[in-house]
Amino acid sequence: MNGDGQLTILDLEGRYSVKQHPQYLSGQKTEGELLRKFLAKMDKPDDVDGVITHAEFLSYYEGVSSGIDHDAHFDLMMRNAYKI
Repeated sequence: MNGDGQLTILDLEGRYSVKQHPQYLSGQKTEGELLRKFLAKMDKPDDVDGVITHAEFLSYYEGVSSGIDHDAHFDLMMRNAYKI
């Protein structure tokens, strides 16, 4: 989120909250571990590098949005997740 068109763990720190995640609340995983796990979900399986391109980001959220019935709910989810 520094304008370079790529998303990394540094971009997520302080912006994407995992503090309500059950594994964070139980102390099982740290914030960094959960952020890396989240980034890995967006990474292409054949190119897991922890750097999410604009195309990878859009592809991931196309899949997420297909399971949400209303645009307003998706918008709220994104704003809450990324604190925007």
